[in-house]
Amino acid sequence: MRTIQLNKKSVEIYDAIDELPVDRFHKFNKCMLIDSGIGSDLNDINSHIAKALRYVDLDPKKAKATLENLRQSLFLVAEERSVKHLSFAVLVHKIDGRQIFDFTDEGLVKTLAKLGDAPTNKLEQVLASVKKKKSRQS
Repeated sequence: MRTIQLNKKSVEIYDAIDELPVDRFHKFNKCMLIDSGIGSDLNDINSHIAKALRYVDLDPKKAKATLENLRQSLFLVAEERSVKHLSFAVLVHKIDGRQIFDFTDEGLVKTLAKLGDAPTNKLEQVLASVKKKKSRQS
């Protein structure tokens, strides 16, 4: 584990997949899988639209599946939820010395709320670091 500073808060995080307890490991993988397939930001929405346009004449089944993913992306954006950021929240062990136990979807949203205006790039740097460590373990 390591400790980082986010918005004047001390945040202890798991920084390697092999440190995660099994239930957090599964939640992290689920969030990352959803993010990689569906995404939850405007770039992902644009990507789904471009894919659907490519597939519409060549492979209607793929076009439909892409549109379903687009629907989910739109829902997540409308709900102001980023699956990528939820993945980060799974990694949070403590905030200012208080342990985080709830990593249901709503619990993860509350964890992110506690971090307030934490910069997106910092969250994504941590995720990239953890993902790199994961790929080295494989």
